[in-house]
Amino acid sequence: MIGSSWFTHGSKCFFSYICTIIKQTLMKEQDHLIGILRIKVENKLGRKLVVPTDFNWLILRMQADTGESLSISTLKRIWKYADPSHQISDTSLSCLARFIGYKDWSGFLAAHEEKGEVDSDFLMGKQIHADALREGDTLEIGWEPDRYCRIVHLEKDLFEVQECRNGRLEAGDTFHANTFSLGLPLCVTDIHRGNKIFGAYVAGRKKGLILLNLFTK
Repeated sequence: MIGSSWFTHGSKCFFSYICTIIKQTLMKEQDHLIGILRIKVENKLGRKLVVPTDFNWLILRMQADTGESLSISTLKRIWKYADPSHQISDTSLSCLARFIGYKDWSGFLAAHEEKGEVDSDFLMGKQIHADALREGDTLEIGWEPDRYCRIVHLEKDLFEVQECRNGRLEAGDTFHANTFSLGLPLCVTDIHRGNKIFGAYVAGRKKGLILLNLFTK
């Protein structure tokens, strides 16, 4: 006969398992949102942060714009160039959020929740379909590690790249795509670059798109 102690032990194991899953989910959500924050900071700077001089430039810009700054070691942790085992504080994230125009980190989270960019919306499957767009509508897309593209809808499922940072696509490229889904890889086909034609290209192969914004004409 199975005693009550077995059920008690089983319940504790199940509860521990659920807590672990919740913790992992929250960590993935935090990482997803920090990735969006990094992209927006680099968009404002107009450069990718790679070497120490890049981080020094960010510090100077933060001091000039907000009167605040962060240490290079903190910035490197946020950009995953240093030991990520130390937890990134909300205070540090708030400094960066204010630099790009938000009240603080909480304000950044609230704003992106309203836009449907947090993981709750990712699980619900935020999508933008090409056939629902009008000529001239613009999309912002981003994927790890810190890739960013701004594209404009031309017709049907045809798009042109206006700006691309740190990726293989280039401004002026045209391609075909049917659906853009937050959290899922994006596959584009028939890439034209001048007189050259390339095959398919997959963006966000591992983690999917982490940034998906629509700006209507």
